[in-house]
Amino acid sequence: MSGKANWENRVKSIIASRNALSTDKVDWKNALIKALTRLAEKKFCALEVQGWVSSKTIDGKKRLVTISNSADGLVGGHYAIKIATTSNLNADALLTFIVTSNPDSSILSYAVGLQGVQKNGDAWYARICLDPVQRGHGPCSHPLLHCHIGKNASSQNDPRTPLPWITPVEAVEWLMATVEPGLEPSW
Repeated sequence: MSGKANWENRVKSIIASRNALSTDKVDWKNALIKALTRLAEKKFCALEVQGWVSSKTIDGKKRLVTISNSADGLVGGHYAIKIATTSNLNADALLTFIVTSNPDSSILSYAVGLQGVQKNGDAWYARICLDPVQRGHGPCSHPLLHCHIGKNASSQNDPRTPLPWITPVEAVEWLMATVEPGLEPSW
């Protein structure tokens, strides 16, 4: 293995990137609405998605951005956005997200998930998570920013794949590009 220092440096880099957002003053609700509107314009979800992103203040200062109860999907008790048929998933895949940020817009944590049924009939899901603090036995067993991929979103046994820093908006874009190659960025 490459050594503990490399993994610790990855964690430090993610924390630094997360904290750097405080200078950008990002409104995560509006940023997510813009990303979802782009998906709606390409007919991957309903145009009403613009009204399905909600935010509220928790603990007197933290901001929570999530999907409102007016959304068109529900998964595991969480409101979700139905995704139309993609190249790799059948209709009615479900997109979920939750973002917790500080008043300065630095992100404390987020989770962005996509689940559905593949064209071959197999269940599929992926969820990108930024934990508020390091969990598990260390940065290898439970990376601070990671992706779960598997067949069952409620499984506790799916491996966590470490990720470099990406924002919640980039997580939505990346997950959608994994199931719809036409959404890959054009360089």
